[in-house]
Amino acid sequence: MVLRDTQLIILNYKRIENVLKIVYKFQDFMPILVINNNPELRLEIPRVLIHNNKENKWCIERWYWAEKSSFEYSIIIDDDICPTKHCIHKLRKTIKEYPKSLVGIYGKNNLKSATKYEELTDVWCVDKQVDLCIGSCLIVKNQSLKEIWNDYVKPWGIQDRGDDLLISLALSHKNSSKHRTISTEVELLSEGNVGLNLSKDHYPKRWSVIKKFLDTYT
Repeated sequence: MVLRDTQLIILNYKRIENVLKIVYKFQDFMPILVINNNPELRLEIPRVLIHNNKENKWCIERWYWAEKSSFEYSIIIDDDICPTKHCIHKLRKTIKEYPKSLVGIYGKNNLKSATKYEELTDVWCVDKQVDLCIGSCLIVKNQSLKEIWNDYVKPWGIQDRGDDLLISLALSHKNSSKHRTISTEVELLSEGNVGLNLSKDHYPKRWSVIKKFLDTYT
């Protein structure tokens, strides 16, 4: 069975081996878009839609394509995660119950009490309500994304951190909603030496997105 209402969006920078592994697993299962942010590498993969950027437009780029999408849902994954088909089906089932939220495998809680990113608590691959859905593998109803786009997302422009946090916060503020994580299994792929989380300013930059949003809208 081919999923015709849901597009898989994969962002590539310099982990092309991971991207190919994911693509070959799902290219006969659902439509795939690969956003290639590595200007040194031009990608061409048969039967897969590729967008080759001339510069690194960071992770926020995947939401720009989801917002433009004609599909009902977008599943957005990092290139160091390979979901199972069970995971894909459960994401779709759960987003139908919570169409104004994000649904994913990884979330954060303790938003009200935290004073820095490290004080947020992890929720990983369990069925739970969360304050924030983290972008390793998640699904969004594209219509809900369109509804927050002009007021909440577009004004931020291209940013190098916290795209998942911005979308989580915007959907929560717009719809007075929480997000959900699901109980499932995924395969963790090699991170290599290009992960944003390897940067010493990664957590402070992510926290600055949260703080700026809360200062603006609450």
